[in-house]
Amino acid sequence: MVFLAFLFCPLGNYGPNCRRACSDGCFGGFINCDQVTGVCLKSCNTGYSPPLCEKCEVNTYGADCSKKCSPHCGGPNKTCDRLNGSCLAGCSDGYSGDKCDFDEKKHHVVYSKVAILSTVVFFGVTLFLFLCSGVKFRDYKSDKSEGAGFIEYPTPLNYYVEVPLQPTKSYSL
Repeated sequence: MVFLAFLFCPLGNYGPNCRRACSDGCFGGFINCDQVTGVCLKSCNTGYSPPLCEKCEVNTYGADCSKKCSPHCGGPNKTCDRLNGSCLAGCSDGYSGDKCDFDEKKHHVVYSKVAILSTVVFFGVTLFLFLCSGVKFRDYKSDKSEGAGFIEYPTPLNYYVEVPLQPTKSYSL
C-alpha cells in the first residue's frame, strides 16, 4: 500500500507520503526527480551537488561542486559564489581578480624585470645600429688653400660624399 503512494506523488515531490520537495537544482527542473528517492534523474545544475542536487557546500563551486574556492578569497570563511567561484568578500592582501587568482607581488616582479630587460634591449639595439651605420668623420683636412676642410658622411646607399666646410670669416673691429 505504501508503494502505491510513491507512484502517485505530484511532480516535484518524493518520499513517504510525498512530503519532501525535489531540489530546484535538478537539471531541467524538479520534474526530473525520482519520486521515490528524490535523486535527480539527469544531472544537477551548476552550483548543486549530486545525487539530490543540494546547494554546494561552503568553499566549493561549479558543476557538481567539484571546484574549490581560492584560498586567497577574503573574509573569515573565504567563501565564493557557488556558480562561478568569484570571491564574495574580496581578496586577501596581495591578490586581485574575481577569483583572487592574480598574485600582484609575483606579477609586479615580472613586470619590473620585463621593463628593465626591454630598456636594456632598446639601448643595446640603438648602440648596435649606430656602430653599424658606418658613420665616419674624416679629420679636418687642410691644404694650402683656405676652406679646404671636408666632412665625410654616408648616403642611404653607403656611398660616401665629401661636403666642403665653409670657411668662417672673422671680423675685427
